[in-house]
Amino acid sequence: MPYVRNEGAEIHYHFEQEISGSSLETNRPVMILSHGFMMDTTCWYKHGYVQELKRNFDLLIIDARGHGLSGKPHNPTDYEDKTMARDVLVVMDDAGVKTASFFGFSMGGRTGLELAYIAPARFNFFVIASATPGSRTEVGKKSDVRRITSFSKGREAVASFMDRIGPEMDPYRKEAIEGDLNAYLAKTRANMERLDITPLLKDLNVPCLMYAGGSDPLSHDSAKAASETIPTAEFHTIAGLKHMYTFGRTDLVFPIVSEFLERNLDKRK
Repeated sequence: MPYVRNEGAEIHYHFEQEISGSSLETNRPVMILSHGFMMDTTCWYKHGYVQELKRNFDLLIIDARGHGLSGKPHNPTDYEDKTMARDVLVVMDDAGVKTASFFGFSMGGRTGLELAYIAPARFNFFVIASATPGSRTEVGKKSDVRRITSFSKGREAVASFMDRIGPEMDPYRKEAIEGDLNAYLAKTRANMERLDITPLLKDLNVPCLMYAGGSDPLSHDSAKAASETIPTAEFHTIAGLKHMYTFGRTDLVFPIVSEFLERNLDKRK
């Protein structure tokens, strides 16, 4: 169970590698999977992403700080997006991965966008789901205020908050209620101070797929607008989906991602 320490937190990761005969394949491309807020590495297995993606990639699956088996500091300054991006680079170094592709959802997608600015040479392409390089939207800020209230009141309040939102929250219900609420609180407060890094991506030369649900006020419009200024980005709307549904509806997500991956894997040959 590998861990590596970075900037005040132990970061847990799992390397899902293809076994050929009695040895690990070493020539397969690597893809990093970075989950959303109040989720963990298990979400990629539960929703079929690992089974789908391991056909073409070895998978480096990371528990973000504050989540899963990683360390859980309680200071908002420990959860800046650039810090979480550096966590990924430290994991790559520890796992001996020089270059990789990146797939991130929501919070994990924002981590990928930070990496696209600070270390683009280490990545072959990015898949950014339900995330924006922009600052927090007004809807996002209102959601943050509600989250802070529920986290401060305890697990029953978190469960009630999720029940009011409805089935959209099912993909991370268990992790949210059983997680470290003080860590979630710190990350939420950090999100409220999030900066717009869109101008920093104007020279990105790495292919970037961005998509979001058409009914997602947290990321859709902001991500779509940002994609028009990122030279290598393409944006897809998944009609009718809210934020969290965009993770679980793999019947709609996989065709978009697969087509993008096929094009870019072909370029590598």
